[in-house]
Amino acid sequence: MKRFLAALIIACVIPAAAYATDTRIQSLGGKEKFFTVHDESNALVLPSTLLFFTNLVYLDAGLQPGWAVEDTAGSNIPYNAGFGVHYGLGENTVIAFYGSSLSRYVSGNLLDRAFGGDGLWAGASYDVPGGAEQKGNKAIHNADHKGTALFAQRLGKIRLGVGLSFWGDNYSITDPESDLVTRGGTLFEGTLGLGFDIDGTDSVDLAVKALGGTFDDGIAVPTGSGGSEEVTRFSSDLNWGVGLLGRAVFGIPGGEKIVPYLSVDVSRGGFALNTETDGVSDQGTVYQVAAGTDVRIQPLDRVFIYPGIGVAVIGIKGTETVGDTKETFLDDMAWLAPFVSASVDAQVLDWLAFRFGARQSVIFRSWETAAQRGKDNDTLTEITIGSNLHFKNFDIDFMVNPELFLEGPALFTGREWNDGMAFQSALRFQW
Repeated sequence: MKRFLAALIIACVIPAAAYATDTRIQSLGGKEKFFTVHDESNALVLPSTLLFFTNLVYLDAGLQPGWAVEDTAGSNIPYNAGFGVHYGLGENTVIAFYGSSLSRYVSGNLLDRAFGGDGLWAGASYDVPGGAEQKGNKAIHNADHKGTALFAQRLGKIRLGVGLSFWGDNYSITDPESDLVTRGGTLFEGTLGLGFDIDGTDSVDLAVKALGGTFDDGIAVPTGSGGSEEVTRFSSDLNWGVGLLGRAVFGIPGGEKIVPYLSVDVSRGGFALNTETDGVSDQGTVYQVAAGTDVRIQPLDRVFIYPGIGVAVIGIKGTETVGDTKETFLDDMAWLAPFVSASVDAQVLDWLAFRFGARQSVIFRSWETAAQRGKDNDTLTEITIGSNLHFKNFDIDFMVNPELFLEGPALFTGREWNDGMAFQSALRFQW
């Protein structure tokens, strides 16, 4: 459990893109590599970089909920999948559109990942008239991806970008024989980016994001007299979040690049249970900061190494109100996680590249509740592997299952191999 929480916190603190060349970046280690490695995935978190990646179409399949995509799950096919189109309108304008099978939790970027995956309300219990105690359901605040659009414009040495994303899902039944009446959630997310090109080789990119969403769950409960009473089991506050991401790329002696970055996020969410009965409500606030520096080293032609160092910090506070009584059930919960990482992207043949990433994090955790306080620390080691097949304008990326090299197919090793060759794969055509 400690290792799961450690991985969860690191994933929560450092922004992660939901799709777009996810396979390549995840095979290099993910997390901050989404904006320190030069890749079209940069545009999803830094819209001003969209101008660097024109005229391409891609498909990314097999995105891993809880790993590659922290707060999403496939909504209508057996595996997660996303696709995107970038198109240049002349030299100074680029537009992009994205679609996916992903479904995220309205509270996902706000509280769920910080509180251990299921969040505050997913395990909350509540009573309804005429029924036994029930447990929360994450589907209450699910929201399917409806679409994302990006636009970028160059004005001299300044690059402007904007991204808009909408997630939503609503379900209702009016049949009096059914308990469920309404259930669903909506989430809007917007990002504004600003980029500066310096001397044709260096650059600075900034992005400000804001998101907000709500969810609700209402049922019709039999009254015993042949009728029914509508009860709101869950009713959310406005769950909101704001964030700032900055990244710079500067040349250093030796022809290499240094890539410093800073990410700051603040989010708050809450909900009410049994609004017609005991009126319990919970609220929580999360503060997240990540800062560090990667270096882009090119020791050989078409070989890139990305070592990095950084620190991630997260703080959480939760309160519960019953009637007129307000109690802090989680106060000053904090993680401090310094980490080091290294990634390699090597084109070994004209048509073949190998990739891998490694990360070591030391996580210091402290917490305080009404009953106790405590401290602990843990070490988290992560290893990822990938490959690429290149044919003219066409690329196939794989995030390879590491067990391929440990157990492998029985044809070569005599051992069983049931986990598949790759966790993810992506196809891309660029012109």
